[in-house]
Amino acid sequence: MSSMKFFLMILLGVMPRMVFAAACPNASQEPKLTLRTKSALRLMVCGYEEKEKSVPRGRQQMNEFQVYWQKDQEPPTEIFSASAQETYWVSVKKDKLMLEELWSVNGQWTPALSYEVSCTRKECQPGLPVCALKLPKVNFPGAMKDLQARVQMKDRGPSPELETLLSQAFVQALKGDKEAQEFFTQGLRPSRLDGGLGETWESAKVKIEKAKKLKCI
Repeated sequence: MSSMKFFLMILLGVMPRMVFAAACPNASQEPKLTLRTKSALRLMVCGYEEKEKSVPRGRQQMNEFQVYWQKDQEPPTEIFSASAQETYWVSVKKDKLMLEELWSVNGQWTPALSYEVSCTRKECQPGLPVCALKLPKVNFPGAMKDLQARVQMKDRGPSPELETLLSQAFVQALKGDKEAQEFFTQGLRPSRLDGGLGETWESAKVKIEKAKKLKCI
């Protein structure tokens, strides 16, 4: 375009629409996913992607990430974030960004909650979470009895069985087992569960309380 033509376009107010490349606020990162919506606003996902073979086609598995919306060259606005302890599947469905929160259920990543991020002409916002939890058919009726016995043992050494029993009790709690639910949500964390086991217990507690609030269980 010649300089004279460009100057005339400015005078006539017919400047062509400028297109700006998507960029994360952290200059060292490129967006893992971008979506130019029908409202001309841009959605960007910035963070860490986990390359797993088990991820369904059309989805990206991510944790410790942020979702931003942006209009042209204006600074991006953060509207959603996930910590390093939270894992999601991220995908595009028509003109919306889909976020599926994953929970480890019986050793498998399982979609538990889903969010839709949609845009108006002025802004983009995530909707309220919707329960998407589908539980395995397997049951562990003896898990709580064995777990209670293990947490009361005086031996403070490592116990791989405890991690398995915690996972099984979590499944039972999600299936409505009152004893299992109370183990995670009533009272303080058992002192036998420290370190990584304590983090597993705390994570299960948060998830069960969230599932109850959303009437997933």
